[in-house]
Amino acid sequence: MAGFSIFKSSSFRLGISLALLFTVIIGSFYIISYSLSQEENVSHMINVAGRERMLTEKMSKKAIQYVFMEGLYTKKELQESMGTFEKNFYGLMNGSNELGLVKLEDKEIQAQFQKTMEIWNDVKEDYQLLLVENDKEQQKVIVSKINLKSIDQIESLDKLVNLIEQSGRKSLQGLNSQKLFLIFSNLLLIIILFVVWHLFRNIKNSERKYRLLVDHSPMGIMTVQEDKITFINKSGYQTLGADDSSEVVGRNVHDFINPEIKASIKKDELIEEKGKRIDENDIDLEMVLIPLNTVLNNNELIIFKDITEKIQSKTEAENIYKELINLKSALEVSSIVEVVDKKGRIVYVNDKFCNISKYSAEEVIGKTHRILNSGYHTADFYQNLWETINKGQVWEGQVKNKAKDGSYYWVQTIIVPFINSKGEPYQFITIRNDITARKEAEKEIKLLATHDHLTHLTNRRKFEYELQQAIRKHNSVAVLFIDLDRFKYVNDTLGHSIGDNLIKAVAKRLKGIVEKDAIVSRQGGDEFTILVNYRDRNSIEIIAKEMIDRIKQPYMIEQKEILITCSIGISIYPEHGNDIETIMKNADVAMYWSKDKGKDGFSFYEPHMKEKSVRIMQLELELRKAIDNNEFILYYQPKIDLKTNEISGCEALIRWNHPTMGMVSPAEFIPLAEETGLISQIGEWVLREACLQNRKWHEAGYTNFIMAVNMSAHQFKQPTMIGMIERILHETNHEAKHLEIEVTESVSMLSEEVIMSQLYALKRLGVSIAIDDFGTGYSSLKYLDMLPADVLKIDKSFIDEIGRMNHLSSSLMTNAIISLAKSLKMKVVAEGIENIDQIHYLKLHNCEYGQGYLISKPLPACELEMKFMRSNEKVFLAV
Repeated sequence: MAGFSIFKSSSFRLGISLALLFTVIIGSFYIISYSLSQEENVSHMINVAGRERMLTEKMSKKAIQYVFMEGLYTKKELQESMGTFEKNFYGLMNGSNELGLVKLEDKEIQAQFQKTMEIWNDVKEDYQLLLVENDKEQQKVIVSKINLKSIDQIESLDKLVNLIEQSGRKSLQGLNSQKLFLIFSNLLLIIILFVVWHLFRNIKNSERKYRLLVDHSPMGIMTVQEDKITFINKSGYQTLGADDSSEVVGRNVHDFINPEIKASIKKDELIEEKGKRIDENDIDLEMVLIPLNTVLNNNELIIFKDITEKIQSKTEAENIYKELINLKSALEVSSIVEVVDKKGRIVYVNDKFCNISKYSAEEVIGKTHRILNSGYHTADFYQNLWETINKGQVWEGQVKNKAKDGSYYWVQTIIVPFINSKGEPYQFITIRNDITARKEAEKEIKLLATHDHLTHLTNRRKFEYELQQAIRKHNSVAVLFIDLDRFKYVNDTLGHSIGDNLIKAVAKRLKGIVEKDAIVSRQGGDEFTILVNYRDRNSIEIIAKEMIDRIKQPYMIEQKEILITCSIGISIYPEHGNDIETIMKNADVAMYWSKDKGKDGFSFYEPHMKEKSVRIMQLELELRKAIDNNEFILYYQPKIDLKTNEISGCEALIRWNHPTMGMVSPAEFIPLAEETGLISQIGEWVLREACLQNRKWHEAGYTNFIMAVNMSAHQFKQPTMIGMIERILHETNHEAKHLEIEVTESVSMLSEEVIMSQLYALKRLGVSIAIDDFGTGYSSLKYLDMLPADVLKIDKSFIDEIGRMNHLSSSLMTNAIISLAKSLKMKVVAEGIENIDQIHYLKLHNCEYGQGYLISKPLPACELEMKFMRSNEKVFLAV
């Protein structure tokens, strides 16, 4: 209080001192305010320009991530970043109240603004192009451009910042040396006045003026006495997150500043430390602590500023830098990177370069790119490349290079010049991606446009083109249309893998028969065509005969010996037609004529052959109606027990009784049914009718009568086959044990799991399984032992040879088949018995069952009943 009395007794001197002090303060504060406003404007501009720089890097990074890391950033986010950059940049250039910026009129700065804007407009076009481009390779090219142009933009922004800093230094040249002194001196004077205001309340006018200065300071200012906050200005409490000074005044300063940090602050030392807001959230502060020792008490003045955004920007910049480093590493891993100097000497390569070129880095550093020259590209190609990049422009293209081991590879290449301060390229970075596989694929696609993918022979389109050229030039040519006999049978029974390999083997043989100028083509499936120059029929016959002989030679495929024949149809231009369609159609007609003659032969086209072709087409059309029109009927051929001569069962055989064409042979329509896929529907009809008929005979007293029904390979491939058989047995009330399913030997030999599982499912159902035509297919004892078969049917071709002169081997084969069946505990049925000597022979060698025309030809059900049942003639008396 004594000190306070001294101030009262010296009021006059105090008034004069305060007046002088006030004058000094006003002058100093004006200088400080002007300095601060200039510095703040420069600082804000540098801060905004710095954010623009970081935003440029961020947009470049986002563009890279948009292409290389799909889904990480959306187009919308990239567009928003572009909008933010443009808005802030216009604020920098023209001033912005929102950003707190005043336009700088310096001509050099404005010129730099214009240059930077031109760079931005250029790179903005690339961003917009990137956002609409869908092709991944093009996106990579665009993002490489963006990356390079962004470097120019960053350099321009850096230059702009330097110019702004220089301008700030010039305008504040007279004040900068005194700035720190003036700031703290004037703030000290303000505090002194503020303390005096507290001591001398009668100086109210001065107090209001000083408080106004303090309250409007952009810095936070607080006074602390014994760790209690006694005053805080508006900027201060807003920085701490308060709405009013009353929320802060009276509280312990340690609520906002760590006591350890506060205690460690040295006098007048500017530090950056963490503080606390009123809501307990952290805040980054830049502060200085000034002791205020007066005659009345000891106070502390703390001046502080929120630098959270600055710290975050710095942290974000560091993170962006780290991410860019990671992206660079990713680029190093994913792309082939190379740097060459102005003279084309290699100065850097990455590991990907070494891997693809087979050269080590040491082998190529200092060398030119000629070390990789494949000789594929012309001199003009390389001249254009160098002219482009020497102009400072980006070059893009595809390059074929040669590796150290002599192999060739293709790379998608982009070469970007590094430009020096003079605007001249001094280095070039090359970013490449291996597109060898793509180029091979393109080559393959081109090949597939004219060649068959399986055999690599000319395809139908290319063949017809060559035929058209021959017709246009009026060259006499012959077309040989080749179809493999029973290929579908092989494909269905032995599998598609073997079928494909067989097609390739046939193609190779055909290619080796004809001269080099002949066109060998695969039309599709098992059909081939050959175009040869025509001299005379004899020369064509020689080619056709050689083809037939070569095709029928055995094939060893996947350890299976396969035999196959072919049928050939031949048409000649211009003798058999004047256009492609006619020539091809007539060759096809001649080929079918060869098949009808017994296959394994060739025929030249004759006009009368069309009638046969028309009949085949008519049969196919009528076949589709036959089921709905009830045109199919079943004939039954009985089987007898050779020991008792009693009828033991019969085999159901389908016949087609067409209303106008009469009785159509199964040999004519069954192959058509298999080709058209109608065989499954027809087979289901046969099974149902046979079961219904056998059920009637059982009810008539023939309770042990066995009904045999044939099933094709196509039916066995249907996953619904077992369900269909089970359903029909249930619908017809027919017992499974009285049904026998006959499968050809080739079907039974199938190793496919689906076929084997179908056979075993039949066995579990209780149905008997008979192997038909045994000895004529691709049998293997290994497979025969695996099959769940009950009956083995000896093919008629073996029975025909019994008793003939010089056919002892066939009889021995019959004996062997009977012995084989016995060893496998299978019943034996001899097919095609036509004379009494054959029956005696079979009985002598313990064959159990017989079937053939000697016993009975196939008969309708009513005739079979009349002959063997209604007369009670269960025994075949002839034997």
